[in-house]
Amino acid sequence: MKNKKRILAGTVLLAASAFSRADPVTWQFEYSGLNGHTSSYLDQDTYYYTATLTGLIQGEDRNHDGVIDKSELVSLKIGNDGFSGNFASCDTGWGSSEHYCTLDRFMFAPNASSGPALEITGKWSETDEMHLVWNRMEIVTGERYEYSIYKNRSVGYAWNDQTTLRITQVSPVPEPAGGLMLAAGLVAAAALRRLRRS
Repeated sequence: MKNKKRILAGTVLLAASAFSRADPVTWQFEYSGLNGHTSSYLDQDTYYYTATLTGLIQGEDRNHDGVIDKSELVSLKIGNDGFSGNFASCDTGWGSSEHYCTLDRFMFAPNASSGPALEITGKWSETDEMHLVWNRMEIVTGERYEYSIYKNRSVGYAWNDQTTLRITQVSPVPEPAGGLMLAAGLVAAAALRRLRRS
């Protein structure tokens, strides 16, 4: 009988914790108004324009401080280069044999009182086995985003006083703390009351 009580109590607690678990949330970020330039290796010309940089952040604010830090980051995809992969795990974007990735700094506060805040410092580079072809990317938010594709082009974006950051939530915020938590708590309380009576 005691074992049955323990099993029932454990099951109730597991169910309550399952109800309370939150899934990671995904946001899209967009920096607009950047000073962009592209240099072509073929014609040696440089083109200047106003640029936009986008990316995706997926994370879970486990300590509920309003900030996603590196330890709470699930996925981070940056930019317009087409080859960088997930900075959160530094896996490769398109399966090259060798790559190098660092994420030296990451801080994301989507709902900060003074407006959304995002700080990223990282590098990504890929090469083939013979080191004949390479692609490189570097980002320091607030300063620069640069990438170069071997024997094709080099691109750079620079932040300025007109640069703005826009954050769009892509996936809904999970809300287990409302009705589900209440229901789980009531189930747990009823089960414990029943255990004490028997």
